[in-house]
Amino acid sequence: FRSPERGEVVVFRYPANNPTTYFIKRIIGLPGERVSIVGNTVTIYNAKNPEGLILDETYLGDGVQTAGGCGKSSFELLSGEYLVFGDNRSQSFDSRCWGPMKQSQLIGLVRLRLWPPKSAEVFAAPSY
Repeated sequence: FRSPERGEVVVFRYPANNPTTYFIKRIIGLPGERVSIVGNTVTIYNAKNPEGLILDETYLGDGVQTAGGCGKSSFELLSGEYLVFGDNRSQSFDSRCWGPMKQSQLIGLVRLRLWPPKSAEVFAAPSY
């Protein structure tokens, strides 16, 4: 009913080889933006932030490394493309490896995590 927003966690079809596989990742970059990774800093460039907006990713655990991935550190997103990263960045197979996710691959937003039962959690997009 609406386009996903930065920071929301989404379910989507794996964009590279196997469309029967589903992934869950967090949206970092939106259509039409440029995203740059320098060290562990993610910077978003768009019309509202031509000088860049540094993401405050306080939801990541201590010691999580954004740099690395599969070596990509700069992305230009076209219309209908999203950049998605896993929250466990050092172990995540995400857009840093296979590039942007297309909006047509999106299944839906993650609103609730029920497993494991002792740590069920409601998801809300962070405020950057």
